[in-house]
Amino acid sequence: MKKVFAIALAAALSLTVFAGCGEKENKHENNTDPELVGVKAEATVMAGEEFDALEGVTATDAEDGNLTSKITVSAEGLTFQNGKTTPTEPSEYVGYSILYSVKDSDGAEATAYCQLFVKPAAGEEKTLKSYTQFNVADKTLESDKTDASLDWWTPHFAVAEGSVKLTQGAIVFDVTDRKDAGDGDILFSRTMNDLGKGRYEFLVWAKSSVKTYVNMIPKDAAAEGWKTVGGEYNKELGTGLTLLKCSFVLDEGDNNTSSVELRLHMGKDGSAPADMPNAYAITIYKTALYYITGSDSAQTLYTQNFDEAAADAVAVSAGDGAAATTSYDAEAKAQKVNITSYPTSGGVWSIKVDVALPGVTLEKGAQYSYSMKVTAEKAQGGELLVESKTLEASARANFGDLALSAGETTTVEKTFTAGSSVSDPVIRFQIGNAAEGVTANTITIDEVRFLKTDEKTENKFNSYYANARRVQKGEGFDTDYPIDFYNGSDEFGSDKIPGLATVYTENGNLVYDVLQGSATDWHSKLVIGFKENPIPLEGNSYYTVRIKIKASKALSCPVIALHEIDTDWDMGMVKKAENVAIGTDWTEVVLTVDEALLAGKNCELLFQFGSQALSDLGEVKIEISEITILQRKLVG
Repeated sequence: MKKVFAIALAAALSLTVFAGCGEKENKHENNTDPELVGVKAEATVMAGEEFDALEGVTATDAEDGNLTSKITVSAEGLTFQNGKTTPTEPSEYVGYSILYSVKDSDGAEATAYCQLFVKPAAGEEKTLKSYTQFNVADKTLESDKTDASLDWWTPHFAVAEGSVKLTQGAIVFDVTDRKDAGDGDILFSRTMNDLGKGRYEFLVWAKSSVKTYVNMIPKDAAAEGWKTVGGEYNKELGTGLTLLKCSFVLDEGDNNTSSVELRLHMGKDGSAPADMPNAYAITIYKTALYYITGSDSAQTLYTQNFDEAAADAVAVSAGDGAAATTSYDAEAKAQKVNITSYPTSGGVWSIKVDVALPGVTLEKGAQYSYSMKVTAEKAQGGELLVESKTLEASARANFGDLALSAGETTTVEKTFTAGSSVSDPVIRFQIGNAAEGVTANTITIDEVRFLKTDEKTENKFNSYYANARRVQKGEGFDTDYPIDFYNGSDEFGSDKIPGLATVYTENGNLVYDVLQGSATDWHSKLVIGFKENPIPLEGNSYYTVRIKIKASKALSCPVIALHEIDTDWDMGMVKKAENVAIGTDWTEVVLTVDEALLAGKNCELLFQFGSQALSDLGEVKIEISEITILQRKLVG
């Protein structure tokens, strides 16, 4: 009987114990885990400097409340005191993995990690270069005398009263009293030799203080006496920026010459309208001559309608934390690009979509065109290139922008002249940048066509008339102010005037005057330091760039600081800052290079002002009063 009772008692006690265990486990299941907030995925500190791992980090728990004081941090190779550590050895590439941990009163734990990268220590910051008090004086030009800064154009000014000046980055014919000056008495001209047979376009970008009229005359420079090979007469020139155009043909007939004098007549001829004024100022910003050979017939090189699946027609690659795939939509008969995440670092190049052009080979200087229907589920911007599939930017035929509206089908098309010969071309979308709030997207591509127009376009000359462009002292470039810039307004056949700007100085400031902006970033480009006259930087150093800048209208633009110019574009990137805000008051922009330069480099400081927003602003005057490059040499 006692034995039975003992067994029963043991069983009862056992049930009690199990019941107790069950109550405790149920309590843990109902407990909320604590939460860590503010832990950075990555952090950087310089060797010898203190790093506070707990700065900005908090912990909370639904049951226990604030647990911030309970957070512990640890990392192999580092010693922490009150969450602070002072690394002494650089660890730029691997870094230290810092573990954050916090437990609540019920034992539930939250953890997080931060990768701490330690840069080599450096000494005090010193000024390496400082560009201030920019000064390029206006220059009065002598009649009938060429000048190297005018790219070998010659002004002629007779009979009329007035002057010709190189001022504010342009040539200004200021006629205070025309008197009886004929059209050729006020003249700007240049002779071009060794021209081939074919069709040409003579272009001048200009404006006048009041409405007037000009003649554009290509003259046979080799003929005795007066002989023209074409001409446009009494072309109206108003107060707004105007693109003047004159076409002519050199052939085996009457125009059998290889030497042409391009002439812009600004006086009055006998057929000029009666309202031509006696006083006016004509400003010439740019000239160009384009040479076109061959026929205008188009040759289809490749088509893809996606009537059936084509596995190799569209390929996608993603990096820097992005993820994207392609798939065929049999119902829509189109290829889809499915972006499931955008990059956490990097840029537009982090997601690349390649539309194949099998069997196509591009010839440098030949003219091509493409078109395709593209639909974006959500708004998508980026770049659209034609370049080598394998060599990429080092064999690039064309560069352009991409802007797709949400839910709309856009016919993306472009005609271009190949900048490089390419044996394995693709149409490459670089779309690693997402609109604000967009985390995923679907791009649909349909009806791809790629054509050759069988034309060749060659830019024979491209004068900017900016004394600041290459300030020449006889012994070469001015290394104190290595200024250059690029206008994107020279695409043949366009009646638009995108990306036209001048450079000059005013009140000691460098002025970049955008007369008409471009939607393409590099079409409005200002450079401090260029290939022939770079900014030389020492190795084993950190660099910071400070720029004092303002604009007549608020804008934003990418600024690329200290880009290495002796290597390919992407490989030479040292520091890139997107969308620097520039206001109407003086602003100091500070760009710090994150990594030390280990070897000496020839670099440039590059402003890319082109954007759709800037293009819509009209004329914008950007002023820079100071550019300072600061250096910190590595120690130890």
